[in-house]
Amino acid sequence: MNPERSRAPNPIATRIREHCRATGISMRELSRKAGLSPGLAQKVADRLETDAGDVGLDTLTALAGAMGVSLVWLLYGDTPPDKVLLRALPGWQNAAREAVERLGADPATVEAVGGWHLHAAPERLDGILVAALARIWRSGA
Repeated sequence: MNPERSRAPNPIATRIREHCRATGISMRELSRKAGLSPGLAQKVADRLETDAGDVGLDTLTALAGAMGVSLVWLLYGDTPPDKVLLRALPGWQNAAREAVERLGADPATVEAVGGWHLHAAPERLDGILVAALARIWRSGA
């Protein structure tokens, strides 16, 4: 049996695809409405389905805006969690890597910050935010 076939559908990809079906627009049109390169919505859905790597939070935010839904709904559907684990957010790996490699944040501190729970997903997750959170954690604030 092919493991790709037995994997449960990714809920974010499912919401993107269902939106396109329900509204009668193509993934290409959704990409255009989101201000993204043509076909990126399809690539995002495919990447999420196959666990082929991070999808940037800024890309998901743009797609959510074009769909007319909140980022929290796109990520979690109708039952968002009470808290969001920072390292579980799309884009965490790239943001953490940028914080360490480009901005000089301490790797152990970045790892600790990844375990934080937030009450809402940030609109944008990047290395600058992660490095700033790491500095706050190290300062004891």
